[in-house]
Amino acid sequence: MKTKLRLFMVALFGVFPVAARADTSPQIIDPPLTQFAWLGRPVTFKVSFTNTTPMNFQWQWKGDDILNATNKTFRLNAAALTDGGDYRVVLSNSAGVMTSAVARLTVRDWSQPTGASFTNLSALEKGLQTLMRTHAVPGASLAIMKDGRLILARGYGYADPESDELVQPDSLFRIASLSKAITATALLKLVDEGRLNLDDRVFPMLNLPPPTFPGAQIDSRLTNITVRHLLNHTGGWDRDTAKNPNGGIGFNHNTWFRRCAIDLGITRPLTARDMVGWLTGFPLQHKPGTTFAYVNAGYMTAGVLLEEITGRSYEEAIHSLLASADITRVRILGATRAERLPEEVVQWMSPAYDFRSFTFNEQVATVTSELAYNTPPAVWPGAGGCATSAIDYARLIGAIDGKQSIPDLLSTNALQTMLTVTPQSRTGGEPYGMGWFIDESTGEIRHDGSLSAADTWAVRRKDGLVYVLFFSTEDNSLSSEAKSLIDSALSSIKAWPTNDLFAATMSYEAWQRRHFTPAELSQPEISGDDADPDGDGISNLTEYAQGLDSRVADHEPWLRGLFVGEGNLLRFALEYRLRPLSYEVTHVIEVSSDLKTWDFRSLGGSAFPSSEQLGEDGMLTLRLVDSDSDKRQGTRFYRVRVFKGKIGGQGG
Repeated sequence: MKTKLRLFMVALFGVFPVAARADTSPQIIDPPLTQFAWLGRPVTFKVSFTNTTPMNFQWQWKGDDILNATNKTFRLNAAALTDGGDYRVVLSNSAGVMTSAVARLTVRDWSQPTGASFTNLSALEKGLQTLMRTHAVPGASLAIMKDGRLILARGYGYADPESDELVQPDSLFRIASLSKAITATALLKLVDEGRLNLDDRVFPMLNLPPPTFPGAQIDSRLTNITVRHLLNHTGGWDRDTAKNPNGGIGFNHNTWFRRCAIDLGITRPLTARDMVGWLTGFPLQHKPGTTFAYVNAGYMTAGVLLEEITGRSYEEAIHSLLASADITRVRILGATRAERLPEEVVQWMSPAYDFRSFTFNEQVATVTSELAYNTPPAVWPGAGGCATSAIDYARLIGAIDGKQSIPDLLSTNALQTMLTVTPQSRTGGEPYGMGWFIDESTGEIRHDGSLSAADTWAVRRKDGLVYVLFFSTEDNSLSSEAKSLIDSALSSIKAWPTNDLFAATMSYEAWQRRHFTPAELSQPEISGDDADPDGDGISNLTEYAQGLDSRVADHEPWLRGLFVGEGNLLRFALEYRLRPLSYEVTHVIEVSSDLKTWDFRSLGGSAFPSSEQLGEDGMLTLRLVDSDSDKRQGTRFYRVRVFKGKIGGQGG
């Protein structure tokens, strides 16, 4: 009887007329996304909207209609340089018209990589170029270390896709979860110094106020979480199974910063301490120490603990603890593109990245290019907020390998603890130590990181080779393809370069620390940029720029003049050494005929072409030829000035 009734009701509902839905004006959910494309690669623009009624589309370029571009998507099969510009789409139906926000297309031809090259690595670099072109990656940086020597440090593509600024070997990239190894190293160093114990309980040390926001649930097990638990991902949080504030399953705490601010009533920029205090209002999923679950909450808390123990900001604490290994370029960057540092690479949102599929995020109103800076670094520096150069990250790996090519930052016991797989992670199928995934069959250690606009890899292979690869955008398949490419290319190399770039690529600050005592560093007359402690007439800044020793007087001039043949003419050339870096010092070349008026000459142009040769010590010897000079002409004077930083600063 019940079955018959149910069938009857279905039939009855089927014959009732359905009221037609009133048409509404077009409402755009996600506008077309600003994009970067390499010359000759396809580009697709799309738009999403709420309406279910029939819709008309008209795509526009620079405000003008594009012929036959009347579909939901618009595609360029092979982008030309002239295709760059502003695109938008006009949606219309019987109820109205809506024009989307502008999406800017930037099209670039491949640029020559920056930094010193090696012939035997050309196949690897060609493959990397293909990968970047395929996935529309604007910029990348690669560092390779062998036997404790930095043999490659290169920049690829554009630091700012909308300008001519190239990625440099020392450019800063946001490294996402590669930050965890930095945090683990810093805390283990505090353990070595006796300032912390791995079995210390964390939350009693943090002195956080109890959460009082509506719905807060204080889990009494929080007080049992130790430093070891944080670094091993066994603190009890599980982002896959936790219930988020909206009631759904999946809760990655660091991505809910907007909700955190609302719950805490905060209108200023959030801090990591705010976020950690907020997460104490949510229950754990496991008893601390029992279950491995990769989660950012533990390392967010570890970063706050580092600040608590040292009494410094995270960036300052890291700077102090890692400086002995010449690692000085770790930064916590701003939360917007407008706050960009000169050496920082712009994050770029890839159209292939489906932000809405990332289920751990709080709801976003619309997907735009602004989501490239979706997660402010200051809310999770210990877990994923760091930025650094590939060079300095390679130094970090070299400083935790138990060898002395780079002085180890940690004791033998601390290194063993860091690189020992925990039983919980082995059981969970993701063998992990502290800050590193570990392949127990080969001994390879690795970690990757990803944000909505960053994709990073760091690997120390079983054969000891180390590579660090940073991308300025994110694509779901990018990192796995990159690792496969690099592993295959490195395994095929038979003859390796003998150069070591580490000494040549240290920062000016690291060089000063190497050459002066702590007391001397506070005395500008000894360690200042313009000081000359060895009395050889060469300032400290210039000594650094030329790879010299500020404590040993140099009897040969660092700047050399010579004549070189060019057909039947003799041209004047300048020759000097410099570091393969772009953001530490700047060399300015000037020419005069009367020692009064000096003309600036650019490098590499037709007026002053340049060539360079790499030395075994990693320093470059640069030769600059004055194409306007001729030995038969009148007297000409030349000078090279050294400035601190990329541009400007005090000259040497």
